[in-house]
Amino acid sequence: MPKNPSVNSEEVMDRLLIKAYKEKGSDTALLILVERYRGFSFMLAETIKQAFGNKYYIEIDDLVSIGLTSVTIAVKKFDGNSPFYPYWKQIAENNMNKHVQQEINYHEFVRIMGDGIGYLDSDVETSFGSSDTLDRESLIKQVIDYMSKQEGTKKIDLEIYRLYLDNVDVTSIAKILNLKYSYVRKKIKILREKVLNYLQG
Repeated sequence: MPKNPSVNSEEVMDRLLIKAYKEKGSDTALLILVERYRGFSFMLAETIKQAFGNKYYIEIDDLVSIGLTSVTIAVKKFDGNSPFYPYWKQIAENNMNKHVQQEINYHEFVRIMGDGIGYLDSDVETSFGSSDTLDRESLIKQVIDYMSKQEGTKKIDLEIYRLYLDNVDVTSIAKILNLKYSYVRKKIKILREKVLNYLQG
């Protein structure tokens, strides 16, 4: 388990790597720094995931990736006037929490759709333009209508979205539509992003 890098030797190493990257353009130094923070990213990701329990399905790997990406973000903004670790942790924690909140928004949307009849909350009302009680099919239709207007959406994509919103799993969708699993997964990711954008206004 990695130690807290507030120890002087660890902070010195961070500073040397950051200096090599910022002053000499060493991509290798940045890669080494990112790898050094893999363990810290995992520990922070576990802490944040555990804070939300098992109510929502949150990918630990997604949170770790956010932590690693936050290293590069932190390095570019780092002024060197304080230890790097707490500076990185604040950025990474904010980004991870933002991701978790997006996942919660998405799962709440799915929960509403999973109910036979769902009452739309204010965010969903704003997104889909209705304050009435909608049955599941009507809500799915609104989402499909919205996605059909998005640039690059194909007819087969709408079939993927329709099946997914009707609680069909990715593997089954790929078999039903005779598509590659990776293609279906990619399209569902797009759907999730679009729905989240709507939910967030």
